[in-house]
Amino acid sequence: VTLPEIRFASGLTNTGTELHFAGQDQSVSSVWRTDGTPGGTRRLLSFEQGTGSLSAFHRAGDFVYFQLGGSALWKTDGTPAGTTPVLHADEMSNWIGFRGALYFVAPTSYNDRGLWRTDGGAPTLIADFLGTREDLYFTVEGNPLRIWRDRLYFAATSANEGSELWS
Repeated sequence: VTLPEIRFASGLTNTGTELHFAGQDQSVSSVWRTDGTPGGTRRLLSFEQGTGSLSAFHRAGDFVYFQLGGSALWKTDGTPAGTTPVLHADEMSNWIGFRGALYFVAPTSYNDRGLWRTDGGAPTLIADFLGTREDLYFTVEGNPLRIWRDRLYFAATSANEGSELWS
C-alpha cells in the first residue's frame, strides 16, 4: 500500500495491530498511525514548521512515546485527543520500555542526570545519580539501558570505583 501524501516517514513503531510514525505532508510534521491501508491511516497531531523534528518513537504499555524537537516528551494512545505532552527537558536519551512503562535518562533538579520512569502520567525520578553519591555519574555514551532476566540494568561511573553495574 502506498501512501503518497506522507513523505519522510520515520520512527516506525509497532503496537501489535498498527504502526505509529512521524511523517510530513505539505511541509508539516505529523504523528500518524496506520493499519497498513489508506483508509486506516490517520493523522493524530501536526506540529507547526520550525517546532523541531519528531524522533525517538518507543512503545511502552498502552502508549507510544516520542520526542519533539529534542526537548519535549509526548505520548499517544492512538487518538488525537490522547496525544499529549508528558515532560519538557533537554538531553533526554536512552529510552526503553519495561513492565508497561517508559524508562529514560534526563536531567534532574540537581543539574545532573537521572533515571526517570513514566507510565503515561507525570514522570518519576527513579535514581538521581549525583544525589546517590557525590562521585557517581551516569555516562550516556556506550551505556544504554538494558533488560535482562526481567530486570533493568544500566552502568554508572564513579571516580573511586570506575564503571559499576546497577539494577
